[in-house]
Amino acid sequence: MTSVWHSYLPDYLVEALNKDATNPLIGQETRMDAVVLFADVSGFTAISEALGNRVAAVQRN
Repeated sequence: MTSVWHSYLPDYLVEALNKDATNPLIGQETRMDAVVLFADVSGFTAISEALGNRVAAVQRN
């Protein structure tokens, strides 16, 4: 199973999961309701290039 994890997770996370294999949450299924919104903003690349560092400041806040 570890080789499969390496395909999807960073090494440090795989190592952490393997370190405590007795963790009862590993392999346990949890179901949750979730909403995912994908948006394609017209002209976003041009706007973000024009705004430069101000975009990063807005994203951090």
